Amino acid sequence: MHTRLPLSFILLASAAGVSLASCSNRKANTDNISLTAASDSIPLSVKSVVAAIAAGDSDTFASLVNYPLARPYPIHDINGPEEMKRYFSTIVDDSLRNFIAQATPDDWQDFGWRGWSVGDGSHIWIYEDLTGIPYVSSAERKALDSLRQAEIGSLAAHLRGSWTPVACLRSASDSRVMRIDKMPDGDNSSVYRLAVYESPATMRSAPTLLMTGSRSIEGSACIEIFSFSAPDGTTALYQSDFMDGSAPTIDFTSPSGSESTVEVIPEYWLDILPPA
Repeated sequence: MHTRLPLSFILLASAAGVSLASCSNRKANTDNISLTAASDSIPLSVKSVVAAIAAGDSDTFASLVNYPLARPYPIHDINGPEEMKRYFSTIVDDSLRNFIAQATPDDWQDFGWRGWSVGDGSHIWIYEDLTGIPYVSSAERKALDSLRQAEIGSLAAHLRGSWTPVACLRSASDSRVMRIDKMPDGDNSSVYRLAVYESPATMRSAPTLLMTGSRSIEGSACIEIFSFSAPDGTTALYQSDFMDGSAPTIDFTSPSGSESTVEVIPEYWLDILPPA
C-alpha cells in the first residue's frame, strides 16, 4: 500500500479566436495522448490513467485508484469505486483533463517510491495505481468554501473569526472529539489550534481544552506533524500519518510531565455535530 500524497486560467479571447484555438488544442492533445500511449519510458499504470481521463471513462478510472483517495478536509475522502464513479465529473473537470492531455512523455517524471507525476506534482500521482490527486477542481473549491463556513459558523462565537478547518478527530477509546483549525499568520505561514471537546454533545459549546501551535513537514514522505501548547503548560503532538500504517495518535503531556497517548479516528465535524 502506498502513501496518498498530499497538497490557472484561461484568458478571454474573441469568439473566433477561441474557436480556432480550441481546434488546435484538441489536435495537440490527441497527439500527446498518442505519444504517451506509445512511449516505452512511460509505465502502463500512467498510460491507463491518462487514457481513462482523456476518454472521460469513469468506470475504468475508478478501477485504477488506490482507495481511499484523500480530498481536502472537510470534503469527504472517496472510499471506493462506486463513490468514484459518482464523483468522477466533479474531480476530473475540463481543467484537469486538458492538463493531463497536454502533457508529453517528457513531462512525466519518475519520483521513485512516490511514483510518477507530471509538471510540478500539483495535479496527480501514480504508482502501481493512482495514489493521489492534489488538484482541487472548481466545483470542489465551491464545496470547500461552503463546508468551511458551515463548520466555523457552528463553533462557539469566540472561536469563529478567520479560522479554516483542517481536521476533525474522534478518540478511539472514549467520547472526546478534537478539531484542528488554522489562521493566516503573515509571510505565508499559519498559526494552528487544537480544541478538545468531551463529547459530540458539547461541540457547539466552548472546548474543555484549547491549545495553539504550528505545523511542520517531516521527511521525503512529507508527513505532517502538529505541535500545540496550552497556557497551563499542557502540550500535544499530533502526527496524521505513519509510513507503517499505524493509527494516528495525539500525545499529550501534562504540566507535571505525565504523558498519555490517544489513538484517534479521522471524522467529519458536520457529520457528528448535534442539532442547534
